[in-house]
Amino acid sequence: MHELTLALNIVQILEEQARSRQFNRVKQVWIDIGALSCVEETSLRFGLLSATRNTLAEGALFHLVTVAARGWCHGCCQAFETRQHVANCPVCHSAQIQHERADALHIRELEVE
Repeated sequence: MHELTLALNIVQILEEQARSRQFNRVKQVWIDIGALSCVEETSLRFGLLSATRNTLAEGALFHLVTVAARGWCHGCCQAFETRQHVANCPVCHSAQIQHERADALHIRELEVE
């Protein structure tokens, strides 16, 4: 379950930010999850519940938002969005496509005190 490792890494980032930006508690966190990241949201939520125990983020509300992947078709020169891995352009069905990186997690916003 790599989601627990991700949750532990998120807590580590929050603690580093608390030291550098001098806050004591995390109230809310907004996290963008790339649609191609293969992250199971339910497992990540469970991991965050476990990883935040006895930390500055215990009890924080985590908002997890799946962000669509963007792609470009070299065949028809069209941009497209997708929430799954695709091998062909959804417009012209060409296999000459390029995906923008959408396999990462990004902490977009924090509410702290």
